[in-house]
Amino acid sequence: MRLTSIKFPALFILSIFVTYLYASTFTMWGFVVYIAVITIASAALVKWGELYSFFTLITVIFVSAFVKIYLAFMNPATSYQIHLLSEQTLGIAMVLLWWILIVYTYREHKRREELEQLLYTLEKIDPVSGVLTMSEFKDEMFYITRALSRRNEPGTLIRITIKGLSDKVPDKVLREVGNIILSSIRLGYDIVGRDGNTFFVLLQGTDTEHAQIVIDRIKKKVLSAKHINGHFIAQNMNITTTSITHDFETNLSLLPAQETI
Repeated sequence: MRLTSIKFPALFILSIFVTYLYASTFTMWGFVVYIAVITIASAALVKWGELYSFFTLITVIFVSAFVKIYLAFMNPATSYQIHLLSEQTLGIAMVLLWWILIVYTYREHKRREELEQLLYTLEKIDPVSGVLTMSEFKDEMFYITRALSRRNEPGTLIRITIKGLSDKVPDKVLREVGNIILSSIRLGYDIVGRDGNTFFVLLQGTDTEHAQIVIDRIKKKVLSAKHINGHFIAQNMNITTTSITHDFETNLSLLPAQETI
């Protein structure tokens, strides 16, 4: 049975009921042990995936069951045997229910991440900076490469990386820099894309020497920006230029293989 076919609220209520039943009936020590088992299985799920998490869970359950059954048969008292077997059965049910809940939640989280990544890939305009998404930038680069080859013109790829105090640059800075770059190029002719903290600017009919004019224009506008610390940003901008060829695959290798949001 697929986990996604199980109603989450009903499963959650059942898990709470079984947990309460176990905690109110049996010893606290056994309850703590089973909570530790669930925690270990959850850590294995995040670290190695569902299969390893399941094997971890089953291994611990079988070891626990073997110990309990051994203790039950070592004690001839029927009441004691029934007590141990009841505790083992209810404990296993509790662990399995919580593990299914955790796996269900984990799957939903992964699915949401995949959908967000897919949505970002399908978008043409980056909602943060206002420039092209990398998937759209690559599509535009394909047509620009063909046009440059047909006209036998040069092209230049400018790579602008902003280094902040941390790995993530604030959205406000990315938005301002994106607007500055867009105002410094020929709209409808040159294109701009963003991958994380890096902007890519593709200039048509421009060699690396003349691309320096665009770079100087961008730096000048960054220094005079009113809504960000332009001097700090300018000092932490790493800018490189690369001549693009008339071969799309070669040009594509200059870009990151997978874009980041």
